[in-house]
Amino acid sequence: MIATASPLLEITNHQINGKKVEVQFRAQVSTGHLATAEFSIDGGEWNLVFPVDGISDSDREDFQIASPELSVGEHLIGIRASDRNGNTSSARLLVRIP
Repeated sequence: MIATASPLLEITNHQINGKKVEVQFRAQVSTGHLATAEFSIDGGEWNLVFPVDGISDSDREDFQIASPELSVGEHLIGIRASDRNGNTSSARLLVRIP
């Protein structure tokens, strides 16, 4: 069995605009290509995200998401990325809507 590493996932920036949150993140694999990236808000449904360049065809991709309007208070944004071998990494970001 060959050991493979999970994708490296990094939140590179986030900004709160009114009641919406914009998040930029980068995913990278050491071998092969990225397959998918998704986000979830407050443990809800996972939503597919496409790379900024429109297609997941390399070992490193940048992503950007914008949330729908959120209620006042704290919200947890979950992000995950998978490579073509099914290896998955995740990150989370806690934000507060004023």
